[in-house]
Amino acid sequence: MISSELPELLGVCDRIVVLNEGKLKGTIKIRDASEELILKTATM
Repeated sequence: MISSELPELLGVCDRIVVLNEGKLKGTIKIRDASEELILKTATM
């Protein structure tokens, strides 16, 4: 699933793969995920 809607991702996914400008920034397990962590990972 590809989405920029963080609440949707948090409700549906088992893990979230974060990409920014075509580069892999990180993979987050849903139990550890929060909107803050996802945004922080995207800007690293």
